Amino acid sequence: MGDVGDVDAAEAYVLGFSEHEQHRLALQDRLFARFTRALLVEAGVGPGMSVLDVGAGVGDVSMLAAELVGAAGSVTGVERSGAYVRAARRRAADRGLAQIDFVEADLFDFAPPRSYDAIVGRFILEWIPDPTAALRRLAGLLRPGGVLAFQDYDHPLREGQHSYPVAPFFERVLAGCVDALAANGLHRRMGAMLRGCFIDAGLPAPALHVDAAIGGGPDWEAYAWLAAGAVSLAPHFADRGLAAELTDLEALTERLRADVTAGSSVAQLAPLIGAWVRTPSG
Repeated sequence: MGDVGDVDAAEAYVLGFSEHEQHRLALQDRLFARFTRALLVEAGVGPGMSVLDVGAGVGDVSMLAAELVGAAGSVTGVERSGAYVRAARRRAADRGLAQIDFVEADLFDFAPPRSYDAIVGRFILEWIPDPTAALRRLAGLLRPGGVLAFQDYDHPLREGQHSYPVAPFFERVLAGCVDALAANGLHRRMGAMLRGCFIDAGLPAPALHVDAAIGGGPDWEAYAWLAAGAVSLAPHFADRGLAAELTDLEALTERLRADVTAGSSVAQLAPLIGAWVRTPSG
């Protein structure tokens, strides 16, 4: 979750840009990196390519793309938050990824001096008020035959349908997070909307695939990730009787863990839908 489209939206971004949120993003990448890598590989991102990562956050997708394009390629990460740009630059430098450049800019103001072989983004279009307009603009930054590849959540399910046997506390916290995000601008069904948005932007119909983070047992990283999101979103939660639970990150993580493991439940996060397309070569 990074670039949110315009200045007002960015300033109101419900999860904020704090160090706590950077920690949540790190947990998020550990849960979803393999899905994003699979999408980028399927879309054809590879050695020597130039890639634009939209809403780069603290650089996780940019660094994944850098591994795929290698030293002969290049990656530009564009991100609204100056704090995130600085964090991303430090992280890339620590990994010796000299082929990445991070730029502090809004998506709709960004005017790069060149076009790109591929433009990618994860959990970005779901925060942009007009995702079709964003795709249309991004397509104009691609070279002929370039690739657009995006991943976003799809939240069709409701409380009681994310675990079996049902883990009621886990379900309540997850539903509360999704409702709070949707009340603050999230397109709840962005994953399912991707195909239509690509077509409405004048692009070919994209290839699609779906992944989901699923787990159980005591070591699943989703407990800490969900707890971190819930603590950030606590001021925006509707009344679910959770106010006292959302003040202590470690205690909330342990209660989520206990709720799922007590019933030997299997729990699933929202499906993550990927869409990619190669534009006409000329």
